Amino acid sequence: MTDRTAAEAAHVRRMVPRIRRMLADAPEGVARAALRRKLNSREKHLYDAALDLLVAVGDVVALPAASGGTRYRLTESARQPQSEPPSR
Repeated sequence: MTDRTAAEAAHVRRMVPRIRRMLADAPEGVARAALRRKLNSREKHLYDAALDLLVAVGDVVALPAASGGTRYRLTESARQPQSEPPSR
């Protein structure tokens, strides 16, 4: 992995919680374009990779929208609060 791809992977990992929070605010799901509009222009090139990662790990499900697009929604397991690891 080159330095550039490692840096982009780190940026994608930082975007994942932000997208997850946006989806948590909308239990019925959010259209792909609406999610993209909420991002800063400098983040948009990483958006697809971050969303694909959330779908791949099963935290987000892609659903067909009535208008012909795609809506994304958090799965029930992703909505559950993450337990904190015990402190030492």
